[in-house]
Amino acid sequence: MNLVLFAHYFPYKRSEPFLVTEFKAAGKYFSSISIFTLYGGQPNSSINTATATCYKPIFDSGSKVKLFFKGLFNLAPFGFHIRELIQKNILFKPKKAYWWFVSVLVTRSILSSSSYKQMVADLKQNGPATLYFYWGDNLCWIIPYLQKQLAGKHKIVVRLHGSDLYEHIKADYAPLRTDIFKAVQAIYTVSENGKKYLANRYPAFAGKMHLARLGVFDNGLNPPTDSAQKVIMSVSNLIPLKRVHLIFEALQAMNAEITWHHFGDGPLMPDMVALASTARKGLHITFHGFVKNEEVMNFYKRNPVNVFINVSTSEGVPVSIMEAFSFGIPVIATNVGGTSELVNAQTGVLLKKDLTVNELAEAIKHIVNADGHVEKEYRANARAAFLEKASLNNYEAFYTELKRPA
Repeated sequence: MNLVLFAHYFPYKRSEPFLVTEFKAAGKYFSSISIFTLYGGQPNSSINTATATCYKPIFDSGSKVKLFFKGLFNLAPFGFHIRELIQKNILFKPKKAYWWFVSVLVTRSILSSSSYKQMVADLKQNGPATLYFYWGDNLCWIIPYLQKQLAGKHKIVVRLHGSDLYEHIKADYAPLRTDIFKAVQAIYTVSENGKKYLANRYPAFAGKMHLARLGVFDNGLNPPTDSAQKVIMSVSNLIPLKRVHLIFEALQAMNAEITWHHFGDGPLMPDMVALASTARKGLHITFHGFVKNEEVMNFYKRNPVNVFINVSTSEGVPVSIMEAFSFGIPVIATNVGGTSELVNAQTGVLLKKDLTVNELAEAIKHIVNADGHVEKEYRANARAAFLEKASLNNYEAFYTELKRPA
């Protein structure tokens, strides 16, 4: 059985770090792997794709100008989109119309590309394959068109995480979702919360929905913490929904000597750097920017960390939390998406989505000031949660299922 993996950036720079991990497991189950990528650029030297076929990426960057011209000026079909436009009366709903138009441009860019045509030709010539769409948007929008071209001769599955799953994030609308769910043989979510959400919205397809958690490598335990030094860690893009500024405000409101390390960058980096320049005495902040995932793992291996923090307004099940748990680090996080399936009173502190700065500050104090016995319990429970719900064992059942014929 052959595998065709559809991803946003993998295997190029800024590849989805969790997919980098998963890809190492995929090679154990499929003798032949092809990768179809939406955005390319410079290869990621840490990813070994020597045994895989990589089709040329559709775009070499995320330029909106390129998307517009490439998606508009071609002869690719968009019949499924036209039907949805009419049936859902989208034209008179501006926010939904925006996402509908984006999906048209992305879909037609893909369908008209030489990479897509080559991929379809290969699928028609070779034996049965599993077509695995890692995300529930962007590349996923081609599924109805692709399934029609392939006449149902290949197995198509889609996996949904957070931003690609919860429709309220994008004007309460997911383009072609019903057509996509009709065309696929299986729908996988990375959290139980996500599965229930989809089953409630699309009950006709509940029988196709399955839980398939992500997994991360076991890199050993984080070094023991030093009672004299409190270290906070966060990993995320610096974008509005991650609300990283709340971490600064909470730490700023405290009196303790604290060191905060943040990994990740984004459009809000200048704002965060400006905030950091106003930090109180005793608050030490380092913004590491974008680094390879292995560098984050090396930091965990060498530096004691008291607590990991994620205050996002929307998540699937954060891989960054799984990674912190793998090192036995307790977590403070907001109760969004499937986060509560990992974070609870035994593994850290679960806060409401609309938390206040004071509530976050109190949660941080609760963890970093815990006595030695309580701290050991938190760290042991975090590690146990990793072993139960977030280890690489999650991929065994998933890829065994993917290998089965449609």
